[in-house]
Amino acid sequence: MRYKSGQDLLQKTPVFYQQVMRDRLNLKFNRAYRYIEVLYDGHNPYIEAIRNNITHLVRIISTGNWALLRREPPYFLGVIDAVHEVESYVSEQLAALTGRAIEQDELLMPI
Repeated sequence: MRYKSGQDLLQKTPVFYQQVMRDRLNLKFNRAYRYIEVLYDGHNPYIEAIRNNITHLVRIISTGNWALLRREPPYFLGVIDAVHEVESYVSEQLAALTGRAIEQDELLMPI
């Protein structure tokens, strides 16, 4: 068994991220996470969310206040008509890049 408890797992998570995940994201996955930055003016919500979660976890570990795990982070599921909203947003972003409008269609992305 690698971890004595859930708390032990959480205490080892920041080091795991620093040593293993960054290598995987940058080397094994060839920094593919960076492709999203074109849609967010150079920002990367994926990496920002990871950074925020690791920072929050480090705060919990350093204070020993495990009750801070009980929070309500934002979520993006359950939005009515989410697929259409995402498709519309992507179409707007692509149109801004090419300078021409993209035709709307009724096709849904496979889930």
